[in-house]
Amino acid sequence: MFPAFVIAGGTVAGRHHALSGRNDQDAFAWRQDERGLVAVVCDGCSSGAHSEAGAAIGCQLVAQAMAEQLGVQSLLEATERAQAKVLDALKRLAGAMSGAAPGTEAFTRVVAEHFLFTVVGVAVGPSRSRAFTLGDGLLAVNGSARNLGPFPGNAPPYLGYALCGPGAPRVAFDLRPLPPPEELASVVLATDGAADLDLQPFLEDPRVLANPDMVRRLLWMQGRAKTLEDDATLVVLRRAP
Repeated sequence: MFPAFVIAGGTVAGRHHALSGRNDQDAFAWRQDERGLVAVVCDGCSSGAHSEAGAAIGCQLVAQAMAEQLGVQSLLEATERAQAKVLDALKRLAGAMSGAAPGTEAFTRVVAEHFLFTVVGVAVGPSRSRAFTLGDGLLAVNGSARNLGPFPGNAPPYLGYALCGPGAPRVAFDLRPLPPPEELASVVLATDGAADLDLQPFLEDPRVLANPDMVRRLLWMQGRAKTLEDDATLVVLRRAP
């Protein structure tokens, strides 16, 4: 039987975005049913004019596409299928928004302004679990944390680059094996803005399991004490009591 997990998430805007009047450019999403669960956080490119839209849309697309592949035996095949489905949806959106074909200046401008975002995600099925990432962020498994990035020039890869023509860099999710589901006590995934926060309250505070707004409140309290400059988003999976 698939182990039962409680999932909670939250996001807060960083000081830099608040002072400049910009929206929180992070997003989070998850899917959970009898087949397993998928959780995702996304961080929109700070230079994109409307990256918060792409992060929110992309997060939902990635979560749904990965959830649909939970039953596929090959992890690589499942991930490639999900990535292709997300890119196809983004390509159709960018085409509809720009009124132009892929490879044109108008199409590429829409992608650059809306659809550049990082991805940190986990997929847990009945018998196996793995992380899939693209860009920077944080992943903590059973209390052991690992920072993803930073990347040279503070320029992480974005899934949307695959839509920017034949000269664009090749991008693909990095697959990272996780312990079997029965050995997972907790998983935390976060954007890079939350990388330096104390994770213990999210892993130990019982209110996280009971109050759907508690992750955001804990982020806000730590951000107030440490002055978070960047947006911070965190999703925590904890074994159900």
